[in-house]
Amino acid sequence: MKLPTVLVTGATGFLGGRLVEVLIGRGYPVKAFAREKSNTAKIRTLAADICFGDARDIGSLQKAMEGVDVVIHAAADTRGDVRPEESTTVVGTRNALSAAAVKEVEQFIYISSCSVYGVSDCRASERIDEQGPLERYPEERGHYSHAKLKAEKLVLGEMNNAALNITCLRPGMIWGPGGEIFTPMLGLKLGDRLAGIIGSRGFVLPLVYLDNLVDAIIRCINHPGAFNQIFNVVDEEKVDKKTYTRKVLKPLFPGVFFFAVPYWALHILVGCQEVLCKMLKRSPFLTRYRLVSSQRPVIFDASKIAHQLGWAPPVDFNDAINELLRFEKSK
Repeated sequence: MKLPTVLVTGATGFLGGRLVEVLIGRGYPVKAFAREKSNTAKIRTLAADICFGDARDIGSLQKAMEGVDVVIHAAADTRGDVRPEESTTVVGTRNALSAAAVKEVEQFIYISSCSVYGVSDCRASERIDEQGPLERYPEERGHYSHAKLKAEKLVLGEMNNAALNITCLRPGMIWGPGGEIFTPMLGLKLGDRLAGIIGSRGFVLPLVYLDNLVDAIIRCINHPGAFNQIFNVVDEEKVDKKTYTRKVLKPLFPGVFFFAVPYWALHILVGCQEVLCKMLKRSPFLTRYRLVSSQRPVIFDASKIAHQLGWAPPVDFNDAINELLRFEKSK
């Protein structure tokens, strides 16, 4: 059976690059959409058709979608300092949806984020499935989260368009070789020698290993059970901060001293900083709302994609650690 031709946007990114590699390894004809000035060295070693353009330019997207059956839209602005309405995340998603409709693409798979959920409205230990509350104050979460929510709303607005089958995936904290290992959800790095882990070390991280997410995305391709559906994508294993610090961070950063930062103390400190910044008419480095949103100990439920598509993460936590350590040693 002939496999569909797939266009991957954001093809030089952490997720997009690995997605292109695995798709080609599984025999899919792939088009890789990338900016002219981006680093395409890795993609050039693969049998992918590189299409240069910018997601903010609808013409370049339409050209790239010629002969394409499935679009996987992974392009996003990750800098976090771009206004949502001007970002690649929002403008690019609007353009990609329009181009896919014009070119009569069969399926549009959008990579969203669990950051669209309004976790500050949830109770501690509450399970959040795809019907969970969306963020009510996205502007308080920062430009990145705000843009992801605005872009997702564009996608969901087109979900019932009979001419285009849409799948929306909400991954958790993506980690793996070449990615960010120490994120703000974990804590604060103070130079090269100190790192504070915020709050309870029993806090379960919403991890999804890179190759597990890639596998979930590919599972959605041309799967009728994925059409016009939203899925959370997180790994089955419940890994808390203590375990992640011991098994991942300490082996990778042997010269760093890790210490606990009480959540209540940081909350007070951030509040004082907000007051001071308001007096000085400056933007705060961190707000209490963002702190609460990143540290509320909720559980993201990915049972829907398991039951509906039969997806199970192919790489377990310990094997993922081994792959990561091998990658770091090879550098």
